[in-house]
Formats: sequence, C-alpha cells, structure tokens
Amino acid sequence: MSPITYIERVIPEQSGRPEVDNSKHPMREVTFNAAFHPDSWTQQKADQVAQAFDALAPTWEERGHARHVSPLIDAIERGGTIPDGPALEVGSGTGIVTPHILNHFDNVISIDIAKEMLSQVKSRLAPLVRCDSFHLPIRDKSIAAAILVNALLFPHEIDRVLTQNGVIIWVNTLGSDTPIHLSAESVENAMPGNWSWMASGADWGTWVVLRRLI
Repeated sequence: MSPITYIERVIPEQSGRPEVDNSKHPMREVTFNAAFHPDSWTQQKADQVAQAFDALAPTWEERGHARHVSPLIDAIERGGTIPDGPALEVGSGTGIVTPHILNHFDNVISIDIAKEMLSQVKSRLAPLVRCDSFHLPIRDKSIAAAILVNALLFPHEIDRVLTQNGVIIWVNTLGSDTPIHLSAESVENAMPGNWSWMASGADWGTWVVLRRLI
C-alpha cells in the first residue's frame, strides 16, 4: 500500500456551495457496501438504485450538475500521465461530463444502470450501454482509464477490466458532501493490488487518480 500524494488545489472553490449534510444519505451506505461488501449488491438492490435514478432523470440537469466539471478536468490534467487507450465512463447519467472526457480520450464507452438517464442524453458522442457495473460487459484488461464521477465503485470489476498500466479517476463533485462519496483513503483501501495515488480538489469537488504499480 502506497501513501496518497496530495497536491495543492489550484482551482478555488466558487461561491454558492450548497449547505447540505449528506452524511446520512441512503446512498452513503450503498456506496460503502458496493466498495467493501460486494455480497450486499443483489438484483433487488440494483433495481432499487436504477429506479431511484430513473425517477431523477427528467430533472437531473436542472439540479446544476453541469456547473461543476472542474474536479474531473483537474484530475485528468494534473493527476499524472494517462495511458493511451479506451476510457470507460461509469455512471454516465445524462452525459454531462462525456464531452469533457472526449477532449482527452479518442475512444470512450459510457455506461449507466438507469435507462431513463441514458434516454435523456442529448448528444450521443460516445457509445451508450445500459448495464450494472457490478458485471461490466467489458473484456479483461481492455480499458486504459476508468472514470467514475459520483458513481458506485465495484473494485474487483474495475480492476479486472483495466490494462496493466491503466488508471482510475475517482471524482466527487461536492467533495465529502456528495451522496455517493468515498474518501481518497477509502478508494485506496477498497482496490485490490498495489497502486500509486495522487489526490487534490477543485471548486467544490475532490478527486483521486490511482495508478497500478507494476
């Protein structure tokens, strides 16, 4: 296990941050269990999560999610060298951050568990796949970068699809107040194998980039 390297924040926090306390949000337990107790992820749980996000889909972009892509861009630009190859966008939702991912990757696959989220995508810039990321329809060792912005982490499945020098980009756009939240240390502890780590924050969010130690 390698220590996490925290680098200085260069994009300051904007004004208007919501005053929220999501420490007891129901998705917190789901997020933790997905990362550390995969046996808790049943078909019933997957259906519940899909239905919850289906219900949110029609008003998703009205909630201001498009305003805060800074943590993702910062992670890609300052998180170290990203290998060439396909990128997997996990939990792509309505495609808000997909264009920003495509600025850095030529080949992107976007997946989400919620049918209605995918139906709201206005510009189909990347292939869209509806699937449960507990069972990714992706070949072993075929993905150079797995990008998770406010998305559930299933460590062994992400580890399976990454190339030997692949990276994981984990972003919480509202930092520790994000409903689907794991700290950099928790992401480190969840992933199997040995990795190097770099973490920082931008605007309201936080990010960590994980790189497998070969």
